[in-house]
Amino acid sequence: MIAAHPSYSRRRALAALGALALTGCTSNRLRRPESGPIAAVFPGAIDDGGFVEAGYRGLVRAGSELGIPVRHIAGVPAEREPMLAALREFAASDATLVIGFGAATSEPIQRVAWEFPAQRFVAIQGTLLRPNLSVYAVRPEQSAYLAGALAGLLTRTGAVGHLAGERYPIAQQVR
Repeated sequence: MIAAHPSYSRRRALAALGALALTGCTSNRLRRPESGPIAAVFPGAIDDGGFVEAGYRGLVRAGSELGIPVRHIAGVPAEREPMLAALREFAASDATLVIGFGAATSEPIQRVAWEFPAQRFVAIQGTLLRPNLSVYAVRPEQSAYLAGALAGLLTRTGAVGHLAGERYPIAQQVR
């Protein structure tokens, strides 16, 4: 096992590993994501108290802890044309990585990744890979299973329930 230099934090190592994974999926002519800026498109409000807010806070935290400049567009309607416009704006900018957050960005980010082959993209809750598009898929059925198992152990009535937020295909899988 190779020991890491003491000045490297675990977060930097994970960021480097993630950047290395992205590099393996893309052309060498692209700039490294960790040089920034990283840009993200969020459907809806970034203060929703749920999934979108968690993504926004993660972006801000990555920017502050890793020293990477970040940008975002929030409040984008969860419709194709507004998503395409926001993603194209960042794709044409100096961003080193464009993130589409949530299932509403899945199809639009695929299209924009095809239009901008020299740009790196990540889809959070995407469905299709491209040479310049990586996908991170949250597996809600796994967390729902664990939550259900725990609820089953703690219930006093013998009944448990599940409430999903938005009506996206990924939310329907845990029903």
